[in-house]
Amino acid sequence: MIDYIAWTIILDDVIFPDGRSEMGRIGGGGLYAAMGMRIWSEHVAIASRIGEDFDPQRLDPLRLDTSLLVRTPYPTLHSWQIYEPDGHRHEYSRLKPEAAAYQILPEAPPEPVMQTLIGAHQVAGGGEEREHVARQMIDRGIFVGAEPFFRPQVDEAFRHDILSGMAKYPFYAPNEAEMRIMIGERSIPDGLRALADYGPPVVGLRRGEKGSVIYDREARTFWRVPAAPVTVADVTGGGNAWMGGYIVGWTQRQDIRHAAACASVSAAMVIEQVGPPAITPEKLARARALYDQILPHIQPIEEW
Repeated sequence: MIDYIAWTIILDDVIFPDGRSEMGRIGGGGLYAAMGMRIWSEHVAIASRIGEDFDPQRLDPLRLDTSLLVRTPYPTLHSWQIYEPDGHRHEYSRLKPEAAAYQILPEAPPEPVMQTLIGAHQVAGGGEEREHVARQMIDRGIFVGAEPFFRPQVDEAFRHDILSGMAKYPFYAPNEAEMRIMIGERSIPDGLRALADYGPPVVGLRRGEKGSVIYDREARTFWRVPAAPVTVADVTGGGNAWMGGYIVGWTQRQDIRHAAACASVSAAMVIEQVGPPAITPEKLARARALYDQILPHIQPIEEW
């Protein structure tokens, strides 16, 4: 049984600010979102198009369902991830454009999976095929949480497509840089209200070490969510894991505080080591302890 799903594995060649490197590490936004989900649910699948160069046994420590991996004639997605000292990341694909474009697209889950699916993570704005997959799930009552996808060069038409495509999603959460691209320089409350005006009933802003802010449009309430207190080893995938944690948390209780606490802890579980975390009883127990620690600090914001 598959309750939750996220798409796409990417092999990362990571260059850290101090010159350290790690080549061929398994990653990708979908994989990290799946790890954020896996902290709170045993029934999580990672779906991806992969090449003959990828050994699925590398995923065994992550305890994910891999039945939706699909072999293709192309290599597995492969990118450089280069970090600047200020934390800014540059990403460059190592595949030819036609291969990368094919490998990165999600496929609609097969019907037996659709019948059990509760939630999904989506990178939104990547073309009609990607949006069609999201619409199929949403029309079935599946909770789809989305974050934006941006090409290296963003023109006004592409920005418009991303903003107009937000309406169908029940939850949408960019990071700070993405929000600036979408709607320009605004205060956090004005920016989140503007995003919600495009349709999503709940929007979030992922702020890294500053935590996050979530806006409930119907209740007209902002929630401040602190980052869980961990020692950071590698920030790669933290925002994606945050999304995965929120998706599972929301579908469990339909409560923003619970979902936000799950999101914050999922991000922490990913960034406190290099690469995606192995799922062990000790890791899950630590996540639950962090959840109890952070939940009381998630409060509505009375004034800005």
